Amino acid sequence: MASTKLTVGSRLSIQVQALNHRFASEERKLSEVEEKLYTESRASKFRGGTLALIQSIPDGWLPLHSTIRINDAGRVYKLRTAHPQPVPVNDDGYANAAGMPKRLLERIRKHAAKRRALEEDRSKVAREIHNALKAFGTLESLLKKWPELAPFTKGIESATGNLPAVPIDQINKALGIAA
Repeated sequence: MASTKLTVGSRLSIQVQALNHRFASEERKLSEVEEKLYTESRASKFRGGTLALIQSIPDGWLPLHSTIRINDAGRVYKLRTAHPQPVPVNDDGYANAAGMPKRLLERIRKHAAKRRALEEDRSKVAREIHNALKAFGTLESLLKKWPELAPFTKGIESATGNLPAVPIDQINKALGIAA
């Protein structure tokens, strides 16, 4: 049976699949909250009839943004949406926290802290997985010692033969070496 060598790419694939499995639920919940905060922040930024006016302009006339950056006395929070929204051409994507309702700003701060904690946790786990995977040279040795990773190894192809060799005379010719 041919063994499957673990490459940098295959290790990364296993790592990403395992991380996505572990963190998908939390990231989905944070994204749902972020969508709501984005919508509320956008409404707070474009007050009066501005938001209605922006939305009344035909599609394609204004650029679409999917991020609002909120400047809170020098600390910048980013809120993203999966549904880019039209914005005035001269809009720089920033909103000033000073003009926002205090309850909204507090919710944004709490959300940013949760997002930061999740990203730190994910990075820590990613480093641990990365370092552990470096100890294995083949897929078979990995699965023998760490069978719980089997669901994350799908798509890693088994090496079933040699790579096609370039004829030596072609290499010699490319190097300018006479045969």
